[in-house]
Amino acid sequence: MKGAKRLHRVLLVAGLGCGLLAFAGAQRVYGQEAAESDKPSTSTSSTTSTTPEVNGAVAATLATSVQPTTLSVGDVAKLRIEVTVPSGVEVSLPEQPLGGLELADRRVSTAIVGGQTKTTYELDLLALESGEVEIPALTVRTVGANGELGSATGKPLKLQVSSLIANEPNAEPKPETKPLSVMRDDYTLAWVVGGLLLVALIVLVTLRVQRYLKQRPKPAAPLPPPRPAWELAYEKLHELALQRDQMFAEQRGEEFIDGVSDALREYLGRRYGFDGLERTTAELLGTLERLRPNKLSLAGVTLLLEQCDLVKFARAKPEPEACQDLWNGAIGLIRATTPTPTVAPAAGPELVEPR
Repeated sequence: MKGAKRLHRVLLVAGLGCGLLAFAGAQRVYGQEAAESDKPSTSTSSTTSTTPEVNGAVAATLATSVQPTTLSVGDVAKLRIEVTVPSGVEVSLPEQPLGGLELADRRVSTAIVGGQTKTTYELDLLALESGEVEIPALTVRTVGANGELGSATGKPLKLQVSSLIANEPNAEPKPETKPLSVMRDDYTLAWVVGGLLLVALIVLVTLRVQRYLKQRPKPAAPLPPPRPAWELAYEKLHELALQRDQMFAEQRGEEFIDGVSDALREYLGRRYGFDGLERTTAELLGTLERLRPNKLSLAGVTLLLEQCDLVKFARAKPEPEACQDLWNGAIGLIRATTPTPTVAPAAGPELVEPR
């Protein structure tokens, strides 16, 4: 439906365009015919006056001509003045009234012809008034080689100037025309709506991005660095020292020895980079033999672990003094292999030695 309306509009516009072109062509032809009929005559016919009059000692010949002799207001008539004098005589054309015509341009040329000087004046005269216009007789002045003065005067010339509105009985200005309504496409509303939609789209995208940024999971806080192995070992041995009396009162000396063994195994594994709790005593000692850590007494480690295994696997009943010796041996081994800090460490829990 919309395509049919558009096609109908295109055909209507094409028809109007063809009509306007035809009307414009007719008007142009009519205007050309009217212009040709009203065009002033460009006939080369002219009025020529030759005056061999001599005033003074200098003989001068003056000839005047004008064309066209019939013109309209606003046209230009070309007046030609030819002055022939003997060689060595100067010629001048003073300013003179031109009979209702206005001088628009002036050109002068000089030529030597047969021992005589021929001076030609060409005047462009603008016709400003209609009717019969007469160009008065013009006079040129001459000055001989010895200062003799002379002059030559032509004859009046007549022109017929017609008015462009002479055929109108009551010529009046053309009435003001009403403005012509011209249909054109106006996209202002489309631009406004498009701009509003663009702003709304930008706002919507901004809100969605902000919502996404708020809802996305935040990265987890970095984990604190792992505590040194000797700090953990000291804490576990400290807890065992606090529970020692109660364990022995309850006949749980084996549990105390297991705690010392686990603390020592875990410390060695963390300190030197292996799993000390999942290795047997032989495997643990073999690993330490390969690593050969500095300041670590393998003999001391072997003695402590074998005594702990004796209690754990042989079901030997440990005496309190033996338990204290194992606890002291583990503390001494840890202190011997703890790195010397460059800065004084923060105060930790005070170790309580068993009595």
